[in-house]
Amino acid sequence: MTMDTQRTCVYTVSPTNDFAETLVAGLIARLDGDLFRLPSVTIYVPNRRAQRSLRDAFLRRSAGKPTLLPVMRPIGEVDEDEVTFLGAGTGIDPSAIPPAIASVRRTALLARQIVHWVAHLPHVRDVAPPQAWRLATELARLMDQIDTEGLDYKNLNNIVPDDFAQHWGITTDFLSIIFQNWSLILDEEKAVNPAVRRNKMMALLSELLETTKPAGMIIAAGTTGTLPATRRLLKAIQSLPDGHIILPGFDTHITDDTWNTLDYTHPQAAMKDLLGYLKIDRSFVQAWSQISGPVTEMENQQARLSVLSDALLPAAQTALWQQASVDQDRINRALEGFELLIAPTRREEAEAIALMLREVLETPGKTAALVTPDRVLARYVRMALTRFDIVIDDTGGDRALISIPGRLLSLVADLTAGHFAPVSLLALLKHPLVQMGMARRDWLRLVRKLDRFILRGPRPASGIQGLYDRLQAVRKTDTRVRNGSRYIKGSSIFSAEELQSLSELFTILKPLDGAIRDNAPLGTILECHLAIAETLSRDQDGVSSLWKGEAGQALADALTDLLEHAADMQTGGADGYASLFQEMLSPVIVRPVWGRHPRLFIWGPLEARMQRADRMILAGLNEGTWPSETNPDPWLNREMRVAFGLPPVERRIGQSAHDFVQAACAQEVFLSRSEKVDSSPTVASRWLFRLEALCGPLPSAKRYLHWSNQGYSDLKVTPCKPPEPKPPVTARPTELSVTQVETWLRDPYALYAAKILDLSPLDAHEETASGKHKGVLIHDALEKFLKLDGPTKGQAGYERLLDLGREAFEPVVTQPGVYAFWWPRFERAAKWFIEHEMQRLQRFEPLVLEEFGSIVIADTGFTVKAKADRIDRNLESGALAIIDYKTGTVPSVKQATAGYAPQLPLEALIAQEGGFKAIPKGSEVESLEFWKISGGTPEYEIKNKQFKDIDDAVELAYDRLLTMITTFAREDTAYLSHPKPAEVSYHDYDHLARVKEWQGSGLEDDT
Repeated sequence: MTMDTQRTCVYTVSPTNDFAETLVAGLIARLDGDLFRLPSVTIYVPNRRAQRSLRDAFLRRSAGKPTLLPVMRPIGEVDEDEVTFLGAGTGIDPSAIPPAIASVRRTALLARQIVHWVAHLPHVRDVAPPQAWRLATELARLMDQIDTEGLDYKNLNNIVPDDFAQHWGITTDFLSIIFQNWSLILDEEKAVNPAVRRNKMMALLSELLETTKPAGMIIAAGTTGTLPATRRLLKAIQSLPDGHIILPGFDTHITDDTWNTLDYTHPQAAMKDLLGYLKIDRSFVQAWSQISGPVTEMENQQARLSVLSDALLPAAQTALWQQASVDQDRINRALEGFELLIAPTRREEAEAIALMLREVLETPGKTAALVTPDRVLARYVRMALTRFDIVIDDTGGDRALISIPGRLLSLVADLTAGHFAPVSLLALLKHPLVQMGMARRDWLRLVRKLDRFILRGPRPASGIQGLYDRLQAVRKTDTRVRNGSRYIKGSSIFSAEELQSLSELFTILKPLDGAIRDNAPLGTILECHLAIAETLSRDQDGVSSLWKGEAGQALADALTDLLEHAADMQTGGADGYASLFQEMLSPVIVRPVWGRHPRLFIWGPLEARMQRADRMILAGLNEGTWPSETNPDPWLNREMRVAFGLPPVERRIGQSAHDFVQAACAQEVFLSRSEKVDSSPTVASRWLFRLEALCGPLPSAKRYLHWSNQGYSDLKVTPCKPPEPKPPVTARPTELSVTQVETWLRDPYALYAAKILDLSPLDAHEETASGKHKGVLIHDALEKFLKLDGPTKGQAGYERLLDLGREAFEPVVTQPGVYAFWWPRFERAAKWFIEHEMQRLQRFEPLVLEEFGSIVIADTGFTVKAKADRIDRNLESGALAIIDYKTGTVPSVKQATAGYAPQLPLEALIAQEGGFKAIPKGSEVESLEFWKISGGTPEYEIKNKQFKDIDDAVELAYDRLLTMITTFAREDTAYLSHPKPAEVSYHDYDHLARVKEWQGSGLEDDT
């Protein structure tokens, strides 16, 4: 090949120009402006997104008018029809190449091999299905790399040095076995690896171009030829009479010393290898076309390119920075329109970028593009733009699993991982697509009832049966469920129609529960999974909305592949299926096909290589993001990859650097990074360090951060004052229980919320076993034991008490957390109680067992009442012993002496005044006792020393109650929250009073 031929076949488009626009302008110029000759031109571009960018450039060139386009082909997706068409009459038949094996099928086959291999390794546990799928995915990726580079699998046997860890040898032995058998597996599948098919199709295309020398201009544009098959195609195009290769951003001014010392991390490294393969001297690479602009701007961009080239010099050449930095005028021109934003967090970075994009719309016709490999940051920016009612699409796409239908499918999978726990079930039932054939409003009303009356409290037994048993327990006629401050019958909670809907819901879920318990294969579980999702998402017309839209279609295609190619895989049951489902569907990406904003864009770095916006925002410039981390390969380490002949992972850094330079040479450029990502500190990208080392501090774009924060400047946070509700006297309670009086003394606001606002706390979901549950159950069992006829002593009494305990515990049999934790304690407590009662009944007689009593305080009309756990009469003295069963904390002596534990003294007052039917007025009280029955260690504690003088304690309780009654009878008395913080630990209404906000702020001193 002559020098002239070399000069006219390889070109470049400078990073200072828009690649697509320059390519179109140069092509039309070479056709002498004759647009009717465009269909005779064939242009090969790196991928379909580059193809779309080039198509848009032709459209802009024609000012939106209809025009004929050249043939545009993505290099990575050579079409069989194209080879057939070009090879007509040549005897070349691409149909002889077997089809590529389906990606899901290959991963499933490899995962099966991995599970079998691990099972035969000594001292290694079985690999979980999600982990096997992940390893198979990485192994398939390694296969593609080996096939792409055209390497021989047999060379794996000689790549592990003796000083490596033993497991690397085991790994390569497995790879050798896999690769030896893989050809047999592919023969059975009548398929080949995808990379092999692509290589063969590209080889056929290259052969056709070399042998047929087709007429018309053929151009390869935008590729750097990193793949061997691509390089051969470029070689074939180079040999054509009218073949052209257009390199993106080739540096024609690089010095010989720098060129000779390039490493893989340099932006020009890939093109250096390509030119060496094509046997073309770099001096023969010429500009394809030059789109002129304002002289000053073009000079600034040329200076920018020069500075970036110096900043990214190989390490051996960085000594030249001292000479380069002397040319301050060049640096100043390079930094015109070039600014850096450093945000504290990724969220704030996104807010500032949103303002940069929004600002562009103030200038008619101006465009802007966010370029970043950080998909999370891109999503944050999209959400931030909704503040301005701007909808912008990310051409990099979104994971299908975070779409609305994807979340529904994920929630069904999560249901299995949680063994159909209440929280997982509620998350599923509240999904926006779920309505199960009902009106959405009616469905949500039913879900709220299910939440409030069935799913709260201790967690039921796992599986659908546990939920069904809980529903049946609540429906019992004698079961009462708290509703605010009142109790309603469980049988009146749900209507017949609602019960039917709940029954259908549990019926729908049951097959999945059974399949998981039986550890069924993936296909069976997945069919149950999809049946649930489809049924739950049906509207009133019976039509499922699960598969609608782009995300629904993408998920439907992916799930169809799984059912077809991986149905026999094991899932690992409840513990593995949800994770396996996430692994299988996480690669599914949804890209928008319409609705893109006409002037604002979000591009990946590769897309930005082919196009340009007026304002380019290069975001996420943190090490590990841009450039991305070189993640370790689980199958081959770095040294083994190099020994095998695979390209080093650093080559990706060089490609990223090339894309960075391409985008950073625009007329107006903003760079941005965040100092923290997900609360973890970050390190600036190596390219920022190099730029600042050469140029000094870069111009700051901090104003955008300030402007974005201004939007929240009016949201001043001022701690609220403690609440001071002063309801009308007519709304204030005139009847309280002794426990409510204790709350009144300690925290009046809690009483206000419970009695006046009629608010009661809801039980938590999946509540852990607590003293509250134990107290209710023990009180119930002891009440029946002492009230009902039957043996009370010895083994017979103990067995009878256990039978009554089992009866009391029956409602919580479906709550294994409560039953398993408290029943053994109850057995120990029952044994002590029987022994204690045998001795106590010789000296005392129970008069009151779980009975109500009340009196009216004189001259006030205020009623105080109590439900006494137990009141005994001393058989010798006739005096009363008032007893309170405690399963939790007992009031301290200090609290009792100060009058903050008035429960038992007020019960004594009621007993002395004849407020209990079985006790005559004027009876003497000789003791106030707390029986702490825990069943733990110790099993019991009897505390009767809290009140040293009974009469004084009763008088103090009466005086304090009278003071409270008269004080709160005035309308100007407020129900304060925590007036004595030392006497209050925690109340259910503290969040309502916003105690954590004002307590300790000093504002409480103002009340």
